[in-house]
Amino acid sequence: MGWSRLSASLVVLSSLTAAIYLRAVFTHRPTDIHGHSLLEDHEVWVEDEDRPECERMLLENCPSPAAWFDLIEVSFATEAKHREFAAAYTAITGLRNAFSPVPSPSK
Repeated sequence: MGWSRLSASLVVLSSLTAAIYLRAVFTHRPTDIHGHSLLEDHEVWVEDEDRPECERMLLENCPSPAAWFDLIEVSFATEAKHREFAAAYTAITGLRNAFSPVPSPSK
């Protein structure tokens, strides 16, 4: 398994009003393989180059406690490892693998 940091962060806000305000400017909302948003209403995706502007907007226009999280992309060496991770993700969260389809078994 490998991973690399994406050039974006997720900011999680305690104020839904602040999140709505920021989502009007920072509009990227990643979706799962079925087109459903992966983010909760109080989460905003912010590209690295936009972070200073987002922090300024939070400070000046809608102060809200916020937590910033780096985003990573995980890759797997084999199909078996991909399947193992997908099964563990489902077991831990109770959710299906929303990020990528599990490769179909070879015939």
